[in-house]
Amino acid sequence: MDSVENIWSSILNERNMTINESHNLDSELICPLTDFSILEITGNDRFDFLQNQLTGDLSKSETKSEFSSWCNLKGRVITNFLILNIKKSYILVLKKDMKDYVLEKLKMYILRSDTKINDVTEKVLLVGLVNYKNPLSVAPENASIEDGGVIKIEGCSGHLTKLPDFSSRYLIIADAKMMPNVLSLIDKHREIAVNSKIWNHFDILAGFAWIDFENKEKFLPQMLNLDKFGAVSFSKGCYVGQEVIARLHHRGKVKKTLKLIKTENNYKLKAGDYLYQDDSSKKIGEILNIDSISNVSHGLAVIESDKLDSPIYADVEKKNKLKILPINTN
Repeated sequence: MDSVENIWSSILNERNMTINESHNLDSELICPLTDFSILEITGNDRFDFLQNQLTGDLSKSETKSEFSSWCNLKGRVITNFLILNIKKSYILVLKKDMKDYVLEKLKMYILRSDTKINDVTEKVLLVGLVNYKNPLSVAPENASIEDGGVIKIEGCSGHLTKLPDFSSRYLIIADAKMMPNVLSLIDKHREIAVNSKIWNHFDILAGFAWIDFENKEKFLPQMLNLDKFGAVSFSKGCYVGQEVIARLHHRGKVKKTLKLIKTENNYKLKAGDYLYQDDSSKKIGEILNIDSISNVSHGLAVIESDKLDSPIYADVEKKNKLKILPINTN
């Protein structure tokens, strides 16, 4: 167990809650999230610093959450984030194995900027809510929330946001010491939580691909459909990689796209595996994220757009045909 898992284990034991490996996916689910790290950006120049680095337009995100990404000079995504604008700081949620790499590289750009970047992964915890009929039980009376909205949880040093990803999921971010109180507000009597694999399942069905260490700096934001999640601005000023990203957007020359795939048998997909077609051993796609909670494997893969009308296989021997499923991005 890493430190975050240990912290969650103590909290759940204190509340006599256990983690289930599987659960009815149509029921109300509480998901303690241990696969992510959290960076806090503070300082008087925090807005300008992030606005000049990230693909999203933070001027439109006051007291809101949004997806964004950070790219290299070639426009390839180093990592992507969920960003929450909270009081005098920005909270960046990213995959755990990207934290050290991003922290080191991002700090190189601070220079004389009045900006500080701190790792608060062990001080602040994340819990996801799926299928919750009354997520606003933690919010002030008469509160309402839209996609990307952020509401303060009174007395718990925490905030609730509705994810801007069309999935009707909610994320709570709160001080680790106050998380037991947050769980009590959500449901005083619940005895079971589910692990991060369940949350990953819903990320994949929503069509949101998280960048981890193995697939960093490979893909343009548009190849990951990040533009459809509002994570890319084509109108704000310069940011790292903006020239390449904007040029390909305006010329309509992005030749790869993200698709939700599933196997037609019991073949297990693997992140990093390549995809193929009947007439060639040439790689026409790559699997980024996989869902491993059921017998049928789902995954998100970046595939060459002009290959989508022909059969696609998960192996070079062409034994395991894939089905492409629709993603709800409306």
